[in-house]
Amino acid sequence: MSYLAFVYENIYSKVPQSKVYYGDILKRRSIHRSGIVFGIQRNSKGKNFSFDFNIGLGYKFSKSEYVCNCFDGVNYVTNITNKNESGLTFISRLGLGIRLNNK
Repeated sequence: MSYLAFVYENIYSKVPQSKVYYGDILKRRSIHRSGIVFGIQRNSKGKNFSFDFNIGLGYKFSKSEYVCNCFDGVNYVTNITNKNESGLTFISRLGLGIRLNNK
């Protein structure tokens, strides 16, 4: 069976989303990812085995708070920066499963 689906994922993480260094991330935050995927699902008849694979494009967005102890030429100054980070992303998922019932 082939399908087209809308997916949404919410991750609670401290991992930076940008390759530009703004400082250390101050606290964990939600990273939202949503998009449309095309997938295939296959079920074996006799062995109760299931295979599911999907692939598509999405959009991710998060709001991060960075802290940086920067040297301004005379003193060290603590800067707190809020950044809205967003962009296109690639979405894929591979699912392998075993059905527990005998039907």
